[in-house]
Amino acid sequence: MGLMVIPRHLSDTEFQIEHIQGSCTLSAAVSEMRYAAAPEVRPMGERGWFDRRAPAVAPKDDRTLIQAPGASAGRGEEPTRLPGAHSEDRTVLAPPPGPEVEPTTAEAPMPAMPAAAPAITPQRPTAGPRRPTYPMALPLGSMLRGYRLDEVLGQGGFGITYKATDLRSQTALAIKEFMPLQLAARNATRLTVHPGSDFDTYLWGLERFCQEAELLMELQHFNIVRVRRIFHENRTAYLVMDYEEGEPLDVLLKSNPVPPPEDELMGFLLPLLDALELLHGRGTLHRDIKPGNLFIRLDGSPLLLDFGSARQATLEQQGQQQLTSLVSNGYSPVEQYGSAGPQGPWTDLYALAATLYRMITGKTPLTAIDRSVAALTRQPDPLVPLTRMTDLARPYRPEFLAAIDAALSHAPDQRPQTVAAFRTLLVGPAHDPERLHAGQKVALEQRTPDLSRIRVGLGWDAGDGPDGSKAFDLDASALLLDAEGRALSEAHVIFYNQLVSPCGAVKHLGDAAAGSGSDDDEQIVIDLDHVEPDVHRILFVISIHEGTSDDVGLEAVTGARIRLLPADGGDVLYHYSLTGVTAGHRGVTIGSIYRHPHEPNEWIFSAESRSYPGGLADVAREAGLEVG
Repeated sequence: MGLMVIPRHLSDTEFQIEHIQGSCTLSAAVSEMRYAAAPEVRPMGERGWFDRRAPAVAPKDDRTLIQAPGASAGRGEEPTRLPGAHSEDRTVLAPPPGPEVEPTTAEAPMPAMPAAAPAITPQRPTAGPRRPTYPMALPLGSMLRGYRLDEVLGQGGFGITYKATDLRSQTALAIKEFMPLQLAARNATRLTVHPGSDFDTYLWGLERFCQEAELLMELQHFNIVRVRRIFHENRTAYLVMDYEEGEPLDVLLKSNPVPPPEDELMGFLLPLLDALELLHGRGTLHRDIKPGNLFIRLDGSPLLLDFGSARQATLEQQGQQQLTSLVSNGYSPVEQYGSAGPQGPWTDLYALAATLYRMITGKTPLTAIDRSVAALTRQPDPLVPLTRMTDLARPYRPEFLAAIDAALSHAPDQRPQTVAAFRTLLVGPAHDPERLHAGQKVALEQRTPDLSRIRVGLGWDAGDGPDGSKAFDLDASALLLDAEGRALSEAHVIFYNQLVSPCGAVKHLGDAAAGSGSDDDEQIVIDLDHVEPDVHRILFVISIHEGTSDDVGLEAVTGARIRLLPADGGDVLYHYSLTGVTAGHRGVTIGSIYRHPHEPNEWIFSAESRSYPGGLADVAREAGLEVG
């Protein structure tokens, strides 16, 4: 009855949030990171649009410094284009965090800027090929509060980002240093930062840099870059952040000329809207959403990077309020150019809609200046709405395109004013927050912080067999995979003929002969706290029973679905339904849960739809098992 599987491969600081003088405003300019290319994990079947890996390309800095006539750019300098914030995009797998140890250097409050001995110890850089030099960067190999600086990831107009190693846990991290090039320089020892003549503006920007970082630490959202720690040294501030694996969206777009389908695009968009809604609820704007500031992790989930609020605030203070703005042409709305009314959630929604426009059409929208010129000269808006385009590469619902057009309205008061209003335009008033879209990832602890046991319900409505008279049987299975996507052993394939995993944490509740109705047809219970440490992913599969005629494919199945619920009772946490499978295929992966890349005890749920002609046997083969 069941599959016989023979293993071909077996795979055997807490950081304290530190408050500094005053409140500590975010410039998590993580888009200035480089991401080192890690060995690619072998995918299970066909990958979705966001799962593809593009060649590493260094995205250019497309921000332009805009200054009103007569305003100073700082220290008497003319406005200049900011240095590129990106360099080689690559990713590195970080080792799991180890036990926390006490720092060897005492924490110190923010100094009142007297000359002081540096708290960084220069060390000889490690051997290897040299990266491009950054004159204002700290020496590689320097020790900073228990972190070793290994590499300069990038430098922008407001800071320098380093790749670092936490010597206490041997984990890779990213450290952002507040270093506004127009306001400060480093001393002869290349350690201490010395503000220039505009000392008050430097301190003002530093305070907001830290305030934003504190806000990020409080938000703790899966789709917002995570800041672990803030501290002051060398007359400036440092943010310690997760070092993420993946690549920026603008790099991915260059390698994928065909846009993502709508369901995957919604799976990308809805988590970002949730993150923005959380941010706006705290009275903060992002102010610089664009493809270069949206990072796609290796798992396909989006991450919001490089918040521009602190940079914007510093520039406005430096230019005597509202005289200077940092804009990204094509993505920044007219109000960010300094003279078209207040900014608000509608400002971020315009930039997000412009990013969607770029993803769907392959073209960056016209700038707000171009649109303003047309309005002043009584010409039609030169930006062609999506709803009027007839040559899109993929079909999209008219309502979906109309929602993007609305958020791209040139006049701020004609756009949706809140994330909730934009979401309603996208999905309708009967929005189901528990419903996921293809490729969408959600953190389970984000919804239910104390969740330890879950019930995974799988259901389907089986059609008739090839003779048109007999319904056929389907089965639900779970594969327990290691970090490389391989099953740990044959005992780690849980199905109707093998109901319990070796450690007892994953239990199949039994076979159902046929599926019908809206309830779960088969269920799997998982004790998250007791899953073996080597298990990184649990993959859920629906397949046609192997005894069924070879003429039957999953195209005869309707209503295939997966639900996640608390095992001990409660409402549905998330659910996902398939929209279609390849004709003739006999198995489909419909979802998985996997460990958070930076928090091994936290789990992420992913909605998936990858079909296989050979059913469960093909999935098992791709997991490194032999099937006989």
